[in-house]
Parts: sequence; C-alpha cells; structure tokens
Amino acid sequence: MQAPLALPTLRFPRDQVTLTGLAREQMDSLATRLRARPDITLQIAVTGGQDGLDGQRSRAVHAALLARGVSAGQLRLAGSDADATGSASPARARLTLIRSLR
Repeated sequence: MQAPLALPTLRFPRDQVTLTGLAREQMDSLATRLRARPDITLQIAVTGGQDGLDGQRSRAVHAALLARGVSAGQLRLAGSDADATGSASPARARLTLIRSLR
C-alpha cells in the first residue's frame, strides 16, 4: 500500500504571481511524487489573495508542475474563489487530491 501523498501549502508574496524559492522546492518534491503516482489527480486553486491574482497564481502552480514533468491529465485548475471576508490574508495555493485509482 502506498503512503499518503502530503500536499504542501504554497504562499505567494503580495502582488506577485511568481513562486518563491521555498515554493519551487516544494514543487520539485511534489512533482517527483506525482510522476511516481500517475493514479493521482490534483485540483489546484489559489485563494485568499486580495489583489485579483488568484487565477494567475493557480496557472503558475499548474505550469510549474507541468514543467517538472507531471502529466497534464493529473492536474485540474479550480475556479477562483478568493476570500470574500476582506481580510489581508496572504494568497495560498490549495492542492486537493481529487482522485486516486489505488
């Protein structure tokens, strides 16, 4: 039996869509694990940004995983659901396991 896939929480600096150094390291690790588990599909959504960049950030995470060799069939982009509370919380990527065939 495979170990559960731990999913990172990626944080973005205010007003930026680029991945931080830590986020790039997390993407490297996650991509390695996803390539070894083609039975897994992830949903990608960025939430909490108050600057209107959530969709671009979701696409940046998606592109980063594709660039690291993850199959497009394993990734799904969720619609933007930015925090409606008006709080100044940092934008963060939410990665959700939506399917595992094993």
